[in-house]
Amino acid sequence: MTATVVPADLVVAAQGGDRAALDRLLGEHLPLVYNIAARTLPPADADDVTQETMIRAMAGLAGLREPASFRSWLVAIAVRETRRRGSRLGADRQHFTVADTDEFLTDEAGAAEEAVHRLEVARQRRTLAASTGWLDTADRELLALWWLVQVGAMQGSELAPALGTSPAHTRVRLQRLRSRLETARHIMEAIGARQRCAVLGEVIRAWDGRPAPVWRKRLARHVQDCRRCAGARAGLLPAERLLVSLPLLAPPPHLRDAAAAIERAGVSAAAPLRGRLLKGAGVVAAVLAIVLGVGAFVLDRPPAPHVVTAPPVTTTAPSASSAPTPTIAPPKAVPIGAGAGFGGPTWPAGRKPPTQGGRYLYVSDKGDDSNSGRSRAEALRTLRRAAELTAPGDTVLVDDGEYGDPRRSSVVTIERSGTPKKWITWAAYPGARPVVRASQWQGIWVHASYITVSGLTVTGKRTALTQAQIAAARRGDVSDPAVSNSCIAVTELRNADPPRRPHHVVLWGNTLTDCTLNGISVQFADYVTAAYNITARNGWYSPYGGSGIAFLNLWNSDTRTGYKMIIRGNVSSGNQNLVPCLCSGAARRITDGNGIIVESLNNDDIRGAPLFQQPYTGRTLIENNIAHHNGARGINVFKGAHVDIVNNTLYRNAAHPAITIDLAVTRSRDVRVVNTVVVPGAGSPAAVVSGSTEVRFDHNLLVGEFDTPRDEAVLTSQPRFTDAGGGDFRLAAGSPGIDSGAAALAPAVDAGRVPRRQPVDRGAWER
Repeated sequence: MTATVVPADLVVAAQGGDRAALDRLLGEHLPLVYNIAARTLPPADADDVTQETMIRAMAGLAGLREPASFRSWLVAIAVRETRRRGSRLGADRQHFTVADTDEFLTDEAGAAEEAVHRLEVARQRRTLAASTGWLDTADRELLALWWLVQVGAMQGSELAPALGTSPAHTRVRLQRLRSRLETARHIMEAIGARQRCAVLGEVIRAWDGRPAPVWRKRLARHVQDCRRCAGARAGLLPAERLLVSLPLLAPPPHLRDAAAAIERAGVSAAAPLRGRLLKGAGVVAAVLAIVLGVGAFVLDRPPAPHVVTAPPVTTTAPSASSAPTPTIAPPKAVPIGAGAGFGGPTWPAGRKPPTQGGRYLYVSDKGDDSNSGRSRAEALRTLRRAAELTAPGDTVLVDDGEYGDPRRSSVVTIERSGTPKKWITWAAYPGARPVVRASQWQGIWVHASYITVSGLTVTGKRTALTQAQIAAARRGDVSDPAVSNSCIAVTELRNADPPRRPHHVVLWGNTLTDCTLNGISVQFADYVTAAYNITARNGWYSPYGGSGIAFLNLWNSDTRTGYKMIIRGNVSSGNQNLVPCLCSGAARRITDGNGIIVESLNNDDIRGAPLFQQPYTGRTLIENNIAHHNGARGINVFKGAHVDIVNNTLYRNAAHPAITIDLAVTRSRDVRVVNTVVVPGAGSPAAVVSGSTEVRFDHNLLVGEFDTPRDEAVLTSQPRFTDAGGGDFRLAAGSPGIDSGAAALAPAVDAGRVPRRQPVDRGAWER
């Protein structure tokens, strides 16, 4: 890879919607971006930064005014994202790596090898890498870029734009970096000398071995003045010669698949980038739907030590033979937000999800239910047939296309369970965007246990309803399932003997839109995780009152009282009710349309089995979610218990004129609200607690009026989001929410699964 001038006409073509041009831009610059990140970050973090950089580059490409500056503009994005990720990790996890370079020397290393033995050069490279521990973060960042200049991957003139400084200031920084790096190398050579200076040995006796500024100054003074230590640095090669011998790192294959997926997800050859809905921060959610790595899925297991969650990810899954072009994208009426709620597959496009010792079963809209389903060429046609064949450990891979079954109550009913060690996984084929059309009561109906559903798009009938159907719904007619369907429902199988109640179910990274009851409905279940889903425009016309995510009437499958129900990292928007709820009786009021609701956990409103007359005793965790522009509350806890609401962001919910309050806790007990940011709409309180006991508010940011238990650390000023109108609710520089949250209960990662640093921020994002 050499630094080449990017033709301006190529950039202009990509800006105009030319897929081939965009593919070339992304493909040719992927190694550059990866090397910026990979020289200073751990591999997994470098992968994430590379993907995030490419996503942001595509999102902002239309706004690039000078096409000739594309490379320096892209490098600046990569540097910024690397810096951001590095700040989360902390200095102890950042480094300038020379790992594996001894086996992959470039041609430029030949001159050095002729002058010094190969092993000595390798030793000096390792010492140089260790010496970077004495540099601060800014110097390590500059060193990585300087190395790219040395190997010809960047031009020297690109350094200043990448760093956001003037050329003169950049030259000064480079001079200082060279000086500090040489001093650090001298220190490391003196400490590592075979016959170490005795005086130096006494100096470092009290040293704990970790680089620190005070020790750098102390040791630097000694090695610069000591003749004995000066001998240890004799024969050192210039840093430039060592840097030029470091090979460029090859991006992992799955990153190239991810780049291709980004290009497929965000660009249409028929429509220019300018003016499209996929712009700015909003594109992040849309394209991350395809490029997320499976490692993030493991990270997002429920935290309670006794919870059996999704099985561990293996590394032996076969590679996908191809990545089909998506054919359908869910409609977008409101921005769905960036960061959380990625709504897509949870593994790279080049890797299939693990089978956990079972089989792969393939489903395609071009398949046939008479096939075996054991290969892509022998794919089944319907999800229902796949459900009849699954066994513990199996993975069902659903290819591109549309899947529906208007004659049945659901498109697929999952009744076969996995086991604690062999979950059954239902997932989109890597790179595919299958769409399940829910026309009856449910799209996907889960009655089983140890089940994962991931990466699927489920859409309901909202936009296809007739005026006659809507009018009947307004009158309270519930006979038509099309006006009361849920995208995914996890509920009991009542006609089983005894009734089968699901537990240990994970709904991860799905896109659930336009269902007329709930996006996600969980009832009579235990140990359910709903994480990183998009739920949008659900609940509009059901007389039952629906929401984006609804957990209600939960049951105790065991006696444990830790976290069992997890609602994490979802984006819920545009959900509302437009017809009165039957639950309001003769009053006939609008009651629901929440982003997230947890209700009726006392189970005193259920008639029937004695099991449901016992209150639910497990804890429910609602963290890192973003709820905005919903008709009812962003988060609503009604007749709930043992609920923690932590680091969520709520923005202008309660949009329906009949509803107020963005965050409501009503007739509930044992509820904790921590580090949550609430910006209500005009005339609506941010938060209200009524008829409840044992409710605690701590370190929240509540704008406007609120009626809650006293919060000693509450903030009331505007949080200063990056771009709330575009669905980007990250805190901008200067936000009062930055570094002002409470550590207790704070999640380890933020909505983007980036580690939180201390002190933590308020809201779903960590800056």
